Amino acid sequence: MALQVDVLALQVNVLALQVDALALQVDVLALQVDALALQVDALALQVDALAL
Repeated sequence: MALQVDVLALQVNVLALQVDALALQVDVLALQVDALALQVDALALQVDALAL
């Protein structure tokens, strides 16, 4: 019985790590979206500069 409890605890820990990894992936995706928005802003500034 104690072994089953240990296995269950390890499974819970693995699940928690997977949730943490997913949260990090979401953070990375958000940073990528921010970076893309900055690139769009930079491109718009370049277009504005060409119009001058």
